[in-house]
Amino acid sequence: MVPIYFTLSPQLSLIIIPDTQAHLDGHTIITRTYHIHKKDESLSREFYRNLEILGINHNDEPSYMGYLTFDVPGRIYSYTRDGDLTLSSDEIEELIEQLNEVRENPGMWPRQEE
Repeated sequence: MVPIYFTLSPQLSLIIIPDTQAHLDGHTIITRTYHIHKKDESLSREFYRNLEILGINHNDEPSYMGYLTFDVPGRIYSYTRDGDLTLSSDEIEELIEQLNEVRENPGMWPRQEE
């Protein structure tokens, strides 16, 4: 699935890589788990997309900040710190608000670039 880009503050831009599942008809579904990376301007969008495609272990990347899981979408979530970098409580709340906005409005969901 295509990475999602969010800016939480002028100092913190994030790249969110959804963990996806595919239906038998080939369509992807909106995921419940999102891998979080601090955006590194020296790395391309293709690099982040390839993390999922190639099955690279996220926590081997220095930009990795852990993952967010929506246990009950819109109500219960968990943030797992799984890297050298972490998010503050306020940053987690802001990220959840932004992800909920995308999840509740499918038209905002990024499309695969041709």
